[in-house]
Amino acid sequence: MAAAMRDAIERFRPDVVHFCFSQMAQYYVQCPGVPAVMDTQDVAAVSAYRRITNAGNPLAKAYFFLQWLFWLRYETTYYPRFGKVLTLTRQDAAALMVFSPALDIYADATGVDIPEKPSENTGPRQRIGFLANFSHHPNLDAALFFVREIFPLIRKEVADAEFVVAGKNPPADLRAAAGDGIRLAGFVDEVAGFYAGMDVVVAPLRSGGGVKIKVLEAMASARPVVATAIGAEGIAGPDDQALLVADDPVSFAAAVVSLLRDAGQRQALGRRGRELVERRFSWHRVTEDLGQIYADLARGSR
Repeated sequence: MAAAMRDAIERFRPDVVHFCFSQMAQYYVQCPGVPAVMDTQDVAAVSAYRRITNAGNPLAKAYFFLQWLFWLRYETTYYPRFGKVLTLTRQDAAALMVFSPALDIYADATGVDIPEKPSENTGPRQRIGFLANFSHHPNLDAALFFVREIFPLIRKEVADAEFVVAGKNPPADLRAAAGDGIRLAGFVDEVAGFYAGMDVVVAPLRSGGGVKIKVLEAMASARPVVATAIGAEGIAGPDDQALLVADDPVSFAAAVVSLLRDAGQRQALGRRGRELVERRFSWHRVTEDLGQIYADLARGSR
């Protein structure tokens, strides 16, 4: 990677370099004299800290504590070298500034495609959707949390409810749960098409950081979303009423059941969610802001 970076700098002579993902920060030394943006995507120290709180035994807690120490040292070492640091949420920005208060941070640095609004599902289906990359541990934990602790409570109230999980290469624990109302859809070619077939979308995440793109994409498709506080992080405030938030299994299940039983509530929540994404997370807003950031750095100002 270091050789590839040096080659790219030599060939293209960029005015600004935009680094994506925490792991890339270490390669800043390969572009001396060129201003750079660090696009964190996910503040690793925040994610590692949350793994500590969710670890099931003392040995796991100790392991994730060491991970947290590593990422804390890494991020506080490299991020201050960048002219601008991008985070996906204000919470992530605040966490970074606890240990590096001099960072120049731009928060809310994310956008999503906004598809044509799909029609409301009016058939007898009661489909609950979850789409994720299962190589990322928080997504697997979320799916298993929903399958084991939340979905059985929903089925007691809505007997024909179906939980549809999309994402390639689901691990063995998740494959073993398939059946009896749980269906694994595998890889889907079009995210908007998947969400169009769902009545409710869930994001029962208990760890991880940053904005959950899967939640924004569901809201952009005008689908009602039920999420944990971590799943909803950085997206909406209580006054927006753009998604439902619940953390414990009973409350989460009750929120999903309420939506499955009330088409009017689904439509209203989906409409408010889409309006929020159009207002705050359109690519137009993000690219305008990034253009200004690049221009400022190229002129030599932070």
